[in-house]
Amino acid sequence: MAERRLRVGIVGVGNNAATHHVPAYRLLPDVELVACCATSLSRAQAGAKRLGLPKAYADVGTMIRAESLDAVSVCSTNDAHHQNTLDALRAGAHVLCEKPMALDQGQAQEMVAQAEHADRHAMVAFTYRFVPAAKMAQELIAGGELGEVFTFQATYVSAYLSDLAAPIEKEWKLRQSMGGGVFGDLGSHLIYLTRWWFGEVARASGVKHTIAPLRNLADAARLRVDVDDACGFWLEFISGLTGSYYVTKYATGRGNCQRIEVYGSKGALAYNVERPGELEVCVGSIPTEAKQWTTIAVPDRFGDSGTIGQLEAYRLEQARSFVDGILNDLPVEPSFQDGLACQRILDAVSQSASAPAWVRIER
Repeated sequence: MAERRLRVGIVGVGNNAATHHVPAYRLLPDVELVACCATSLSRAQAGAKRLGLPKAYADVGTMIRAESLDAVSVCSTNDAHHQNTLDALRAGAHVLCEKPMALDQGQAQEMVAQAEHADRHAMVAFTYRFVPAAKMAQELIAGGELGEVFTFQATYVSAYLSDLAAPIEKEWKLRQSMGGGVFGDLGSHLIYLTRWWFGEVARASGVKHTIAPLRNLADAARLRVDVDDACGFWLEFISGLTGSYYVTKYATGRGNCQRIEVYGSKGALAYNVERPGELEVCVGSIPTEAKQWTTIAVPDRFGDSGTIGQLEAYRLEQARSFVDGILNDLPVEPSFQDGLACQRILDAVSQSASAPAWVRIER
């Protein structure tokens, strides 16, 4: 396979495909983007024209077999991840699936089992795993630079929904039947990062809230929102560490504001995805005693913190990691097992929110 270009298809032709997956693959010389697939042929054809892809299909398996595809990115709506992934694996393709990988842990377990049965590389797009500042934070924590970690707080907020008069562009993100809701959308990223940094989770508790139960659509119709658009939750790790989380898209004035602050016996750090090449740190006896924080540059060995055109470099690294794993037959991370672990936590928080109590994480 290393002697030829990897033939890749795109499942789903929305914003995620257009702004993240397709631009990243186009920057990789080992990849040939061949086709796309959508819920109808007309939608797929329109998507192919918009994305500049030569072929369009309305069925995942048909696309993979007809075009002899090696791999696909599943960028469809959340409710379609499960079936699209199963279809792709059964047709023999490696899969990079957007998060959250499924609607519940039962679906996620089936996806893991199918990937193992098909002996395909299967990766979940927890994209921020590749942010240089996140990688450096993980190394500092694992290396004991902060000492015993006491606690942390993680937030992921944006202003995407804060204009109440604006029509909703992505209606499916506010529909429960299509896997919408801010908790799975943003919360899954925080869960992945903190599980990567701190280990396995023992139990979870949370609350969900709908700030605006009615929103306007582009055709002036009214959408009744039946998902959470704000969520606060708490996780307790097997180590005994506890941390708090908050996610919403009603954070007026915010962009893609993902921030995690970690406090330990020897120091502290603050990671902010909007500054991927920097970390705020308070380490060493003199700075910690004086409560002095310093912003440090992340070394180049953690990756490129800039952009390539309009694409963040860490999104390119995600695609490159997936492709390199296939071409060189190496494990890919974040794996479907990571996606399943995240889904178990998502399910536990949801269970807690419906009947307030701590819920133990199954394994």
